[in-house]
Amino acid sequence: AEEEGQREIIQPEDVLKKNFDSAFGRISGRLPEINRLNISFIRLPRSERNVSFITCSRARGEYQFSETLLKSGVKAVAKALIDALAQTKSLSGKCDLEYENKLTEMVLECVGD
Repeated sequence: AEEEGQREIIQPEDVLKKNFDSAFGRISGRLPEINRLNISFIRLPRSERNVSFITCSRARGEYQFSETLLKSGVKAVAKALIDALAQTKSLSGKCDLEYENKLTEMVLECVGD
């Protein structure tokens, strides 16, 4: 029960790794700056499983993507990558909505269903 209450850094494998690699590969072809993001992966306690990712340091582009997000599929991971990139490009953490919408639209075209 104590383990359930802790966050744990993980190395994604199998489907989780495939989902991330697929999303990252498709986006990095169009947005090479995505390579500057420093993303680690985390297993969250049951009470936090609805969290998709955590911003560690916007200035350094450090984010933690949750196991739950990776399970959600390529499109969800792609959207999270765009959100992280948009945050990194903004001092306040809020990106220009029009810019973010344009990025998201472009990425969803690349990723498809």
